[in-house]
Amino acid sequence: MQQIVCPKCKARVDASLNFCPGCGSALPLPNSRGGNSGEKLTQVNQQHVANAILNEGKKKENPKVSLAVGVITAVLVIGVIAYLIISAGGSSSVTPTVADSINASNVESSNQVPESSDSAIVPTTESSQESTSENSTENSTEVSEENPEESMAEPVASEVVITAEKPDDWSDIYVYVYTDDMFKNANWPGEIMTANGDGTYSYAISSSFADKNTFLVFSTSQLNKGAKLSKQFPYMSDNGYSLSEKNTFTVSDFETYANEKANK
Repeated sequence: MQQIVCPKCKARVDASLNFCPGCGSALPLPNSRGGNSGEKLTQVNQQHVANAILNEGKKKENPKVSLAVGVITAVLVIGVIAYLIISAGGSSSVTPTVADSINASNVESSNQVPESSDSAIVPTTESSQESTSENSTENSTEVSEENPEESMAEPVASEVVITAEKPDDWSDIYVYVYTDDMFKNANWPGEIMTANGDGTYSYAISSSFADKNTFLVFSTSQLNKGAKLSKQFPYMSDNGYSLSEKNTFTVSDFETYANEKANK
């Protein structure tokens, strides 16, 4: 049997064939069959040509088309499965869930009134409110009638008022209030006292000094001409007057203190 070489795939094929059975390419006609133009093919050649065309079509098949077909098939399968699941879920939706059962039990328990509980709130009727108000009125009346003095609380003093006479040779009078832990009413010389119109001056000491060991120092910002007294009482070398001992001071008190200091 005479063979030839395929000019495309280089395979050796039967010389009587017009197409290569491997790649489907047209084969050159042999010289011994010069009258064969390829228009009349034998049955064997026709079979080989059909197989070659089929193989070539498979080789040239677009891979994107195959991928698209696979994706469409997968989507259809998933859709069918989802439909079956939804259908099954719809038939079982009548059955109450565990959460529904818990909510129902909570609603029932909240609607029930506890038989006995210390923290339970008992609704008050109008008759009970009236009786309660009447009892409270009677009790308050009895307390006020039996102990009239106890029903009125005595006002608590919020401040202490001190008074002092201003010496004639002082132009004004200040008071410096301080405690043993150096709590004070203001920086030296303190705060000016208020004239009362009768030769005395007053000053209200804040309640913040209550229950404290409080002292007082009286002074003036300027002495008048011919002054005989000092500019402050007590002197700088001594502690101030104790508020627990007295809260009214006269010129005689200042003179007595000055004389005692002068005789020492």
